Amino acid sequence: MFKKLLSLVLVVSFTFNTVIYANSVTEEMKDIGSEGTVEIIKNQVDAVGVSGKVVFNVGAELLEIAGLQDMKGEMLSKVKVYAVEVFVDIKSSDWFADSMSKLVGIGVLNGYDGKLNPNEQIKADEFVKMTITAMGYTDIQNGSEYWAMNYIVKATELGLVRNGEFDEYNRAITREEMARIIVRVVNEDATVDMDKVSAAFTDWSTVTYKDDFAKAVMLGIMGGYPDRTVRAAASATRAEATTMIVRLIDPSARF
Repeated sequence: MFKKLLSLVLVVSFTFNTVIYANSVTEEMKDIGSEGTVEIIKNQVDAVGVSGKVVFNVGAELLEIAGLQDMKGEMLSKVKVYAVEVFVDIKSSDWFADSMSKLVGIGVLNGYDGKLNPNEQIKADEFVKMTITAMGYTDIQNGSEYWAMNYIVKATELGLVRNGEFDEYNRAITREEMARIIVRVVNEDATVDMDKVSAAFTDWSTVTYKDDFAKAVMLGIMGGYPDRTVRAAASATRAEATTMIVRLIDPSARF
């Protein structure tokens, strides 16, 4: 016998009418506000398996998405149309449109005031939250004093970050810090030809976490820039981060 839907936990303002079935409310979602409604419903329907799915109302059509495996072909096209209509700073022709739409579609990426802010620097706490959520930990609630604390605690428990590695999380994360987290998530031995990797980039000598960055390159998750630099100490944009997260959880998207 089906369990009854649990109580409605939150109704927040947003710029579009849709229903998202989720187990947590992110800081990004809390920041959203204007007209219309978005309903966050915590639910358990065992036989139907609704828990954890994301349901979008696109015109008269409901798109029910269970995971990244659904985000391809016609479904991806529809979610991209949705993202372009809802968020004012993304176009279907943008190089990051597919990756950001995919993460919107599976509930990993939200927006601020109708924007995805693809060109803004991503902070360490935001990247940790995106990584943990993409791994399937969708039941984590925001911290009462610091919104990202519970995500950071989970990341620490999983060994993705270690005590003392970040002086603070509310600052831009560097590319090599992202590589370090990514490699720990994958947690597999990648054959690394360090000579080949180091020869491929003109600024390899500036990389601090060479083993981690090299593994991320060999796994096809991170790469360099057209000028043959890796810019390990540089920050990354939200658009770049979403591309890395998609490659992390979807091996078919790696290069």
